[in-house]
Formats: sequence, C-alpha cells, structure tokens
Amino acid sequence: MTRKQVPAKLMLAVLAMLLGPTALRADSFIYTVTFPGAGVGFPATAFSFTEPTIPTFGDVASITQISGGTVEGFGWNSAAGAACTVNGITFGAPIGSDATACLRYSSGNVIVDGFAANSFLAPGTYPATFGSIVVNIGSVPEPSSMIMLGAGLLAVVGRRVLRRNQHG
Repeated sequence: MTRKQVPAKLMLAVLAMLLGPTALRADSFIYTVTFPGAGVGFPATAFSFTEPTIPTFGDVASITQISGGTVEGFGWNSAAGAACTVNGITFGAPIGSDATACLRYSSGNVIVDGFAANSFLAPGTYPATFGSIVVNIGSVPEPSSMIMLGAGLLAVVGRRVLRRNQHG
C-alpha cells in the first residue's frame, strides 16, 4: 500500500463508521393492505400508504390504489378491544378481537376486522383473526443508505481514474 492510499482508505473507514449506524434505520414505513373481497359492495382490493413512524393507531385517506375496488380510507388501532376510525367515523371492534382495522370503499361501504393484540407495531405481516384483510408493514431505507452507496461507487470510480492517470 502506498502512502497516498493510506489517507484515502482511512477517510473511507471513518465515513463508514459515521454513516453506518444511521443507515440501519428506516426513514418511513410502507403499509400494503390486501382484501380478497366479500361479495357485492365489497370487491377485492389492494392498496398502500406510507407513514413516517409506526403509530399505535391511525386514520389514513392518502392511499395509493394497487388493484381492485377503490378504497378512500383505512384506519387501525393496536389497543385491545379498541375501535378504529376511518375518514373521521369511528367503528367498534369486532367482538373478541384485540386490535382492529377498517377500510372504507369509495361507495361508502366499510369492512371492520379484528387482529391479534399489538398488531401493526413493527414491520411484518398481520392477517386478520376473523376475516381476510392482510396488512404488511415494510421499512423504506433512509437517504443516508443511498449516500453510502453513492460514496462507495464514487470511491471505486475515483480509484480507477487515479490508476489510469498514474499508468498512462
């Protein structure tokens, strides 16, 4: 290793140590909800939305429709026996359920379903205990992950350019 390579590698190692821990955190969470349908007025649907954190309850109207029937709102509550609110309207929890989720179609029809206690509190897949709504929560990497990837690629390209300049 030459003397010129030592400072560059040391600087890259320090940069990785500074940015490494932050790259492991998620910047936001994407929720994907699927429902196979339940007859007339309740068609199959799939949609998603993004939240900056994983709250214990929520009422979301900003939805990205993936397929099927159009949904205009989704609500959830992770507390045992708690009601959920969708588009400002509160619906009681199904009897015997711990957590609750509800979705509202553009027609105004609403599906309310029960889930296991403490559902929706971490990334994962949550199937309903009574019906067939499935909620999947995944993390979206924060921008520092992209910065680290870009810095690594820049270092590789820079090294090749330096080698070419030294040899020719």
